[in-house]
Amino acid sequence: MVNIKHLDFSYGKYDVLHDVNVQVRGGDFWAVIGPNGSGKSTLIKCIAAILHVKSGTILIDGKSSVNYTANQLAQTVAYIPQTEKGDLQSLVFDTVLAGRKPYIRWKPSEDDYGKVADVLHQLGIEHLSMRYVNALSGGQQQTVMIARALAQQTKILLLDEPTANLDLRHQLEIMNLLKMLSFNGLTIVMSLHDINLAIRYASHVLMLKDGGVLVSDLADHVTQTHIENLYNIKVEMITNGDVRYYVPLGVET
Repeated sequence: MVNIKHLDFSYGKYDVLHDVNVQVRGGDFWAVIGPNGSGKSTLIKCIAAILHVKSGTILIDGKSSVNYTANQLAQTVAYIPQTEKGDLQSLVFDTVLAGRKPYIRWKPSEDDYGKVADVLHQLGIEHLSMRYVNALSGGQQQTVMIARALAQQTKILLLDEPTANLDLRHQLEIMNLLKMLSFNGLTIVMSLHDINLAIRYASHVLMLKDGGVLVSDLADHVTQTHIENLYNIKVEMITNGDVRYYVPLGVET
């Protein structure tokens, strides 16, 4: 579980987040949405302890994130950035094996190799194991990054814009994968731009505006008014069975 209490964060004199409060329970799937500059990516990095908060607390399983060692945190929280800066010229198997780093002492064990094989099988990408990551499609590369995170065997997965720069098909594939992982008990918090993907796949939605919380609720409870207030636009809601879609109509003046 992740419990965020009265979180503030600033870059120098520029305040980004202020008084953010949210409780993420085990197995929840949270989508953090909001306009550019609202603090989505910053919040994800604060939870991952990449950024250190100005004030407030982030509790992970009841323990302050600042009290975790780097290795303890890496065995508890996995983070996938929007832009991968790792070595994309490595083989898929070796890339996923890098997720075992928090457990490897001297060299990978048979157990480490077995965990990688299990994850590749779980995600259906065994056939890619001996291919180079940079030779894969964008969707396949993102799946490999998720596989590497799963190899860490953490309780919590953090993702910053996991569908950015993907075509529609690969966006849906990644979101379906994340929802399946959530159903299997993994706690997921991700930043996202697409409100329709957020409502369709996530269990909860956190709306950030100007660094503060506008809405923190079940995805099913998000309303047309919430979206219009978040983006200062007019939208129309369209339903298809149990699925809701929001179509922008114009900018409020």
